[in-house]
Amino acid sequence: MPVKIKSIVTLLLTLGICGSMANAKGEGRPQHRRDTDGNGTLSLAEFTADRKNPDRAKARFEAADTNKDGQLDKSERAALRKHRRAAAAKHRQNQRRMNHRKHAHNG
Repeated sequence: MPVKIKSIVTLLLTLGICGSMANAKGEGRPQHRRDTDGNGTLSLAEFTADRKNPDRAKARFEAADTNKDGQLDKSERAALRKHRRAAAAKHRQNQRRMNHRKHAHNG
């Protein structure tokens, strides 16, 4: 292997190891960008901060907070993401159907 490529590979491996060690220690970026206090959960205030529609965000938070402790933990956030992805996929599917019908009717 040429020296230049070997040096690049060594650098990338070193950076990867350092990054893995930082994550193992809990350093680096927070679990969630809105987790401003770094406790690993999202409060209602953190979840609704800077939202265009805080009332809608509050309703989503309350629905996602399944154990009603006033915090969204990792599993509750994962369930919320799964629900939002499914809703978005359904929306895209409906849009494709509408476009297909529109083009079939016009064609």
